[in-house]
Amino acid sequence: MKIFTAMQIQTTNMVMESFRLDKNGEGPILLKMQSEQAKRDVIKRIKDLKGISTRQCGLEGSDRKIYFNEDLPMSKRVLFKMARELKKQKGYKAAFYLNGSVYIKTNENEQAIKIKCESHLDKLR
Repeated sequence: MKIFTAMQIQTTNMVMESFRLDKNGEGPILLKMQSEQAKRDVIKRIKDLKGISTRQCGLEGSDRKIYFNEDLPMSKRVLFKMARELKKQKGYKAAFYLNGSVYIKTNENEQAIKIKCESHLDKLR
């Protein structure tokens, strides 16, 4: 895959399956990784690079940022959305998910807080 090559990620035996979710060639691409460790390695490399664009990957068309997301269950997606909204309201440093868990970081010097349910967010309001 051109994207992994541009990110200097060795993909041998990492990707078990890949397909585009729509037929017009513009929609998301879903990857099924061989293992959780392979997924973590890719996510870590993405964070190290601080993003990647279509031009960096040698892809044709306009230069657009490429986004990578974990496939979260609906309940986690809703919780993550609420965490992002709280981050904006309170001016917190970050809201993110990692390995299927949602976290919020109130400031640069504090450790990220794992958010397991909506009541955890209520305590931060």
